[in-house]
Amino acid sequence: MQKKMEAAEFDKLKKEPHRIIVYQESDAGEILPVQAYDALEKNSKISSLFEIVEEIEGKTKKYSYLGFQPIATFKSKDDFIEIINDGVKEQINGNAYDELRRFFKRFAPAAKSYFPAFADGMFGFVAYDSVRLMLKLPNLLPDPDQMPDFYFVLYETVIIFDNTEKKMTINVSAKNTSDYSEALKKIETLKQKITQHRFEFTMPTKEADLKINVDIDDDDYYERVLKAKEYLLKGHIFQMVISRSFTTPVRATPFQIYLTLSKLNPSPYMFIFNGEDFSIVGASPEKLVSNKDGYIETMPVGGTHPKSKDKTLDEMKKALLADEKEVAEHYMKMEVGRNDLNSVAEPKSVKILELTGTRAFSHVIHIITKIGATLRKDKDTIDLIKAMLPAAPIAGSPKKRALELIEQLEKTRRGFYGGAICLIDSKDNLLSSLTIRSILVKQGIAKVRAGATIVAYSDPVYESKESRHKATAPLKALKLIEGSFQ
Repeated sequence: MQKKMEAAEFDKLKKEPHRIIVYQESDAGEILPVQAYDALEKNSKISSLFEIVEEIEGKTKKYSYLGFQPIATFKSKDDFIEIINDGVKEQINGNAYDELRRFFKRFAPAAKSYFPAFADGMFGFVAYDSVRLMLKLPNLLPDPDQMPDFYFVLYETVIIFDNTEKKMTINVSAKNTSDYSEALKKIETLKQKITQHRFEFTMPTKEADLKINVDIDDDDYYERVLKAKEYLLKGHIFQMVISRSFTTPVRATPFQIYLTLSKLNPSPYMFIFNGEDFSIVGASPEKLVSNKDGYIETMPVGGTHPKSKDKTLDEMKKALLADEKEVAEHYMKMEVGRNDLNSVAEPKSVKILELTGTRAFSHVIHIITKIGATLRKDKDTIDLIKAMLPAAPIAGSPKKRALELIEQLEKTRRGFYGGAICLIDSKDNLLSSLTIRSILVKQGIAKVRAGATIVAYSDPVYESKESRHKATAPLKALKLIEGSFQ
């Protein structure tokens, strides 16, 4: 049974000075989200695909959110903010978080209640370095990637797949001067493009012998772990993450990389975000935080065990939960995550929903804890993101001192790594994941960044191996897709 916006509702909303979301839901049948993305992304320089697997009321649900044809974009770097609307650029100064909130309100559609959640398509990311808006940190590291601190896009076309129920909803944005029949014609045209598009992808099997450059080699990483341990033993910090970057030239398109990574390492949060001159492709195991009608939830991930063919999954999980170092690391990250959530939650509403569970991925197993709460009435999604970034699993504890030491012990600014991919709607709902196990593609170079958590009794050799393990899946995806060109 189809659901769609009716003409009477459209005519009523034309009286408001805002754009109107016109939607139509139908059976998806055999149509795949990647088929729809492949059919439409070539005609949209800026586009997004965000695929999420979550447990809702005890059931596993999978949703895919696609965005095409920007209406307005918000981009900031340091103190410089640029907004583009209908091709017109506007440059302003101010706090990017505050201006982002104004941006959302300014371009919100009329009558938010009638269309599906996230149909207005505010996709984007907040980089790790956005923390400099909240904390005064040393500025010691070069910034070779020159990535924005914030980049958000409001799309004209948003397509939502409920992959569990096999439903597809096409949402288009119309001006209040538009005609209802025009919007329906556009939806039908999009649907035809998708259904008639032939999509084929064969998973590559041969790995290319790529030259992987690393900014901190194993010996250097070893020494940096020792320096971090000195700070730990002096009581400056309880833990911190030291990350490093792996880079290689690539010929594959970001979408080809996404398809390979999603097959190789299916994860709860899969995404591709195509900006003007870069793409971020990711398979993240970790939610940053979500907001659904004021109910907020985070899931810190910390404690890692590499997968082995010599052990069963149960044996590996037991070994991980018996590892005092990994469990202690997780508890510290969990406490930071709980405190961050508590800073914007209603008093006494924070609850542990799952404590020290485990999740298995393609190359590693992690310990997770799920925490829920109620958002305070005087806070919103922007406040929530500010409170949670940078997340404990990629920063440390205490957070400020750990961030200061990261500036001393790493080689370059983190940029995209350790920030968050976000999907926010005008009803203040939020879906977000950490940008870890992710690949930045820019000017023919792919960059993967990964780190290990250092605590007082860390073994530098083990931590060096762990930082490589965490980069394994995205690097293998690059090797496989590049192998298809040979």
